Amino acid sequence: MGMCSTTLGSQNREALETLSRAAEVLPELAYVQNNLGIALERLGYPEEAKEAYARAMMLSPEYLKPQLNAKRVEEAEDASEAIAGTARSTHTGCPEVPIPEDD
Repeated sequence: MGMCSTTLGSQNREALETLSRAAEVLPELAYVQNNLGIALERLGYPEEAKEAYARAMMLSPEYLKPQLNAKRVEEAEDASEAIAGTARSTHTGCPEVPIPEDD
């Protein structure tokens, strides 16, 4: 599993490098921006991914994939914030109430 994960990470980094160059050369192509966003997202750069998706949407408003991808990133961030908020609210510093044992 570690080998597979390392290989995928390497492929995603290579894809990011290639797509970054493509976006510099062909900045007007929405699908390049969308694919750049996917690579950024997979490598853990959600803000940069959202920016790439936004560029794709500006270039081609009828192209639905970047809209769906941007929504997925937003939903993942919302879920992460909700989980973090729940974790904070469960650690209020209040003492735990002991549960009586049955005799």
